[in-house]
Amino acid sequence: TNVLLPSSAFKIASWNVSGLRSVLKKTPDAFRALVDRHDLDVLCLQETKLQEQHVEDLNLKIHEMMQLDDFDGHWSCSTAKKGYAGTAVFVRRRHGKPHKTSKQAKLPDMAKEADRKSSKASKKDKDALPIPAELLIPESISLKMGKDAHDDEGRVITVDFPLFSFCNVYVPNSGQKLERLTYRTEEWDKDFLAFMQQKHKDRNVPVLWLGDL
Repeated sequence: TNVLLPSSAFKIASWNVSGLRSVLKKTPDAFRALVDRHDLDVLCLQETKLQEQHVEDLNLKIHEMMQLDDFDGHWSCSTAKKGYAGTAVFVRRRHGKPHKTSKQAKLPDMAKEADRKSSKASKKDKDALPIPAELLIPESISLKMGKDAHDDEGRVITVDFPLFSFCNVYVPNSGQKLERLTYRTEEWDKDFLAFMQQKHKDRNVPVLWLGDL
């Protein structure tokens, strides 16, 4: 069913930052500028190169530096190697408390920031997208494919909205000497496709994936 008018859209942007802290150091206003310029609802990042302890200790600081206090951040970090891979998804906050993934118990509550941005968010909900705001709030967020062989590099974040699902993915590179080509083509690609197909079967809504493919 078409629920969005041609003049309005739910906008998602994808960016391989190749090191989030490096981008923040060089151009700290880049993320806010991107969000405002394109009126984004979701921002997906790949190759953040953060570890879980960085996210847990610096999440509030990262939000402040990125100037995305009206977005909820969700992080998937590599446990296989330090400073490697990693993905993040920032979802514009609509109403209520931020949705937390199962691995985000230590991340700070952004309720104060939500209060400060509530009037702006309410106007966007009402005027920009002719759709009830509750349909733009994630129902669940997962950080794994469910395959041990793939789930330790922080490459996948899947977000389930009421009307659709999307997956931010940082696909493994085959390597300069193609040392991971077999893994990529015979394992990862097949398992990821099966994961997306199962998601579609389970939810019976449109499923899309985006990111660094």
